[in-house]
Amino acid sequence: MLPAILAAKTAGFTILYLPPLDDFLLQQIEGLVFRFVETLQEVIESFSGQLSAFSTTLSSPSPPSTASVHQKDFKHILGHQQVKKALEIAAAGGHNVMMTGPPGCGKSLLAETFPSILLYLSHEHQFEVVSIYQLAGVEKPHLGLPPFRHPHHSASAVSLIGGGSNPKPGESRQVP
Repeated sequence: MLPAILAAKTAGFTILYLPPLDDFLLQQIEGLVFRFVETLQEVIESFSGQLSAFSTTLSSPSPPSTASVHQKDFKHILGHQQVKKALEIAAAGGHNVMMTGPPGCGKSLLAETFPSILLYLSHEHQFEVVSIYQLAGVEKPHLGLPPFRHPHHSASAVSLIGGGSNPKPGESRQVP
């Protein structure tokens, strides 16, 4: 539902009729009035002026928890000073990282702990991430945290990009 709501806002709509939802992200979208209706008859009645008292005011959003929700934390990695410095620079500048090396040298562990040094996502970026997760039919567990994805090394380019007869976002973790 979120991608459709964001598209409606971009298209200039100010009032949206929605089914009853309890979505934290709706509270953060500014410039839209949400009218929650149970039936199409309620929408018709609102257009004719017969039903007017159903605009819902959403409560103010609660800030994301500052408690650590990372299973693996960057501060617990011992050694690898040069790589850790490079990852800190990449995190501060919003850069991409590609790590290479022999098996067992710590690439995966460093990559898994990398999100623990990233800042919380802005509202705009949260909307984008949650939209992708909703389109994929997957629930995102921690709203404000940047996602960490680790496709299998044998994943094809097509599975990374996505698509298919029923288009979905990419990334495959299939083992050959």
